[in-house]
Amino acid sequence: MQPRVELTLHPRRLKTLRRLAFCAAFVCIGIILVCSGDSAVVGWPAVVFFGLGAALFTLQLVPGVNFLRLSEGGFAVRNLFRTTNFRWSDVNGFAVQEIHGTAVVVCSFTDECQVSPHKIAGIPGVDWIIPDTFGNSAEDLAQILNDWKHGLRRVDA
Repeated sequence: MQPRVELTLHPRRLKTLRRLAFCAAFVCIGIILVCSGDSAVVGWPAVVFFGLGAALFTLQLVPGVNFLRLSEGGFAVRNLFRTTNFRWSDVNGFAVQEIHGTAVVVCSFTDECQVSPHKIAGIPGVDWIIPDTFGNSAEDLAQILNDWKHGLRRVDA
């Protein structure tokens, strides 16, 4: 029996920590505005909005919350404890596309795909966007995913 080949990729923690610090700074600014008394109308929404952002980014730092797991049969994307599984045969391929100035990995699904992911409206040929680059450039991640789809199982990514 051959050993099971798997590769699990995780998002960069530094990017999440930067976003957390940004939100925490604006929560502090909001608290200062509320305590000054003059700008409570602006301060409270800032505290609530950026406080929710800080809570979300803190949650993303918990191990196992977000990952991309590649296996012989397909891949799984976990985003905030929700896992979506795809078979390699469900996907036509992966490509890099620039959306609002950011390079992201996109994919299109075959007509036989049984999973019903949220389709991306308005982008021809794109059915789904991989939610992160998981510590790689978009180009590298697309190459890794295409390699795995075509049977080239790299575990050094």
